[in-house]
Amino acid sequence: MPQKSMYETLASLNGFISEPISDLMEPLNLMHALKKEYSLQLLLVDFKQYNEEFLAKTRTEKSQAVEALNFEWAANQRELERDCQKYITLRDRLQLASSTFSINKQQLVFFYFGLTKNDEVLKELFKKMA
Repeated sequence: MPQKSMYETLASLNGFISEPISDLMEPLNLMHALKKEYSLQLLLVDFKQYNEEFLAKTRTEKSQAVEALNFEWAANQRELERDCQKYITLRDRLQLASSTFSINKQQLVFFYFGLTKNDEVLKELFKKMA
């Protein structure tokens, strides 16, 4: 039986985002195959956390920290704000609206939105593989 190509394996893995998962070993084995056979690093991009709401909250907390003269907290909030803006820009540039797996520069990337039950399951499996 011929081995699946990297992109066939990726397509199979993406199928689990919208289809019921009867056996958790199936997507886990696909992730493992991609990681090992193609020497891919794993990267989780969490759009559920890094979104416009989180950006607004971070900006508010940064302002509060400056007013309180807590510059260390303000600096931490500024870094979070930058990270969040990078995620939002990436999401918009790639025109993503739902979770998907992708391969980019020797990385298996899971763009996670947390919109479905399968998203949560796949995120946990992905974290176990990392």
